[in-house]
Amino acid sequence: MIIHDVHVHIVFKQSYDPVQWEVLQRISNNKILDIALESNTPKKFADYLRNEGLSRVILLSEHNPAVALTPSEKVAEFCRSEKNFFISFASINPNYDAIPEKKLEHYVTDLGMKGLKLLPSYDLYYPNDPRMYKVYQVAERLRIPVMFHIGSSKFIGTRMKYCDPIYLDDIAQDFPNLTIIMCHGGRGFEYEKAFFLSKFHKNIYIDISGLPPKQLLNIFPRMESNIDKFMFGSDFPSTPKSIKENIADILNLPIKDGSKEKLLYKNAEEVIDFAR
Repeated sequence: MIIHDVHVHIVFKQSYDPVQWEVLQRISNNKILDIALESNTPKKFADYLRNEGLSRVILLSEHNPAVALTPSEKVAEFCRSEKNFFISFASINPNYDAIPEKKLEHYVTDLGMKGLKLLPSYDLYYPNDPRMYKVYQVAERLRIPVMFHIGSSKFIGTRMKYCDPIYLDDIAQDFPNLTIIMCHGGRGFEYEKAFFLSKFHKNIYIDISGLPPKQLLNIFPRMESNIDKFMFGSDFPSTPKSIKENIADILNLPIKDGSKEKLLYKNAEEVIDFAR
């Protein structure tokens, strides 16, 4: 079966603030974190993830000096030798990038990156901040999806007010042709709001990273009525179970086989360019 994971992190210990690294150790399965550290080349990492059952993987950049710096350039380079398996997403930070929209254009047109990951609650800005509107214009023009961290986080210094999904309503309306993906689906306290927005707006989606698959129907009781808007993401390595176990839990959910296919790969293929 085809399975795409739209939410995976590369782990380089030196990229993390030392205190935040201790947080990552506490919230991760130590065995899985060790595997992530050992899989430090593109081939090793791709081989491991293929063995977990994955067909394609989105690798995410992070530009947050207070937590972790996994530069877009480094992620793009990491993906290059396994370009038929990995897809790279860039990251920008309006508090550090002087002209973030130009950075994004460079990442996409020159480095071949195929999406953008934003972490407003880490970088301390609202998603509808006027500084970001030129970024969204570029993303819409280049037809790349924009991911937002929408949900709780245990990393020190994050502020949950910045990841309230309601701020995506402005963006969805002002940029109707921009694909918006809510990572973590409002984890912890905003599930209902995230679900409503994904159902209300044609261009808002949810990735389930960081959510226990066995609990999906408790978290989103009406998920199957809106299954076209859900995508599988593991949040590797910040997951208590292996990717293979998470996939098995999804396959055991009491939903239609067609719904499982949409969740595991078909929806991702609708909004992410796997071919380019």
